[in-house]
Amino acid sequence: FRDDQMMEVVPDIMDTFDPTVFIFDRYPGGVGFSPQLFEMHSELLKKARDVIAFCSCQEGCPSCVGPVNEVGRRSREVALKILEAASV
Repeated sequence: FRDDQMMEVVPDIMDTFDPTVFIFDRYPGGVGFSPQLFEMHSELLKKARDVIAFCSCQEGCPSCVGPVNEVGRRSREVALKILEAASV
């Protein structure tokens, strides 16, 4: 599923140079997931890392990081590095 209207790029967010993840939904007023997701962000990052780390593919696949042709040949390696850095 691809909907470019569901994504927004926010350049230079407060100029912190820190990686930032925004979670939002398009339902007016939201559905209330954001506070719970924030509270469990460490667990979510670990689970995401585990999905990628224990996948049987070589470079990334739709089951872990997406199609290699769309996200690049080193996507699995890069995703693991990002998740490990974010989990510190």
